[in-house]
Amino acid sequence: MYIFSKYFIFSKKEEEGNLLGKREKVPRRIKERRERKSRRGAERGRKLEDWMRKFLKEMMDRGEIDGFSAHAPHSIADREGKDFTVWRQRNGKHKRASFNITISMRMNAWNNFKMKHPGVPLIAIPPEMKPERVRERILELFEE
Repeated sequence: MYIFSKYFIFSKKEEEGNLLGKREKVPRRIKERRERKSRRGAERGRKLEDWMRKFLKEMMDRGEIDGFSAHAPHSIADREGKDFTVWRQRNGKHKRASFNITISMRMNAWNNFKMKHPGVPLIAIPPEMKPERVRERILELFEE
């Protein structure tokens, strides 16, 4: 038996204890699957950050940047959306630029980041992106 209301359709079972249309508990297997997916994403993100540290070190050795700082996970800068800060001095001007990196190619993830951390550049690095393009994106942060 179904009860129709202006906003919800309830079965007889739902009528008794779920009048507000509350969600039922997520089954354990779905919850576990979400947790595994979250752990995999975090692991891929940490690998990308390790790769970026090595890449920035190479850029520093070549003289393209003067230094960089990799912010620790859950630090204040990380909560502000800044994974790395790079700096360089050209023509007597010292410039700093902070940015975030991601492997996600979903526009929704980018938009959420931009809403949460306006003003912090986001560099998306899909697996097929060449290191030359990553270098260009980092050096673009210093252009006026």
